[in-house]
Amino acid sequence: GGLFEEIKDDLVEKNMAQQLWEMFDELLDVVITAISESGVVDIHAFKMSEEYQYIKTLFEDSFLVNQLFDGDNVA
Repeated sequence: GGLFEEIKDDLVEKNMAQQLWEMFDELLDVVITAISESGVVDIHAFKMSEEYQYIKTLFEDSFLVNQLFDGDNVA
């Protein structure tokens, strides 16, 4: 594959990670909006909450870990 292939694969993976996060984020918005219509959750407050930041960090870290370990598995 060579260096160019590796860089391309890396970019594709990061782009997919970004898209997945955005999809997840949108899904979360829908869920929160549904809940907040019953008067339970403030979507902006939730976005500032530790729980949301924790989920976001977990999600991003899982991709970073994949990036780190991918290098070791090159055939």
